[in-house]
Amino acid sequence: MQTRLFRIIQQLFSSTGRKLQRFQKNFAEIFVALFSGFLLGNTFGMFLTPIREVIPWDGATILLALIICEVLGKFVYQRTFNKVGFWFQFLKFLNSAKIGVLFGFFIDAFKVGS
Repeated sequence: MQTRLFRIIQQLFSSTGRKLQRFQKNFAEIFVALFSGFLLGNTFGMFLTPIREVIPWDGATILLALIICEVLGKFVYQRTFNKVGFWFQFLKFLNSAKIGVLFGFFIDAFKVGS
């Protein structure tokens, strides 16, 4: 005889197992994307001088970077998007790199502020 609590616990363990398998499968590529994005975010100050020749206002550069981040997040997190295939995996990779870039900006802001 199965109680409702037993079924809930059983579903919890089975879903946790699936999530763990998915994490183990994708860990390396997500880690590489995060680290690459972090390095790009930390070295963004080096690329700022050549960008200033094209876009003279720094606010426009930051606004463009934020718009790209938000549009990428919209495509990754919308519910109606096809969650399988090469393009979705590529978008997830770009999203992980985006998170790394934003983390690099955050760390770099602390370095500038101190």
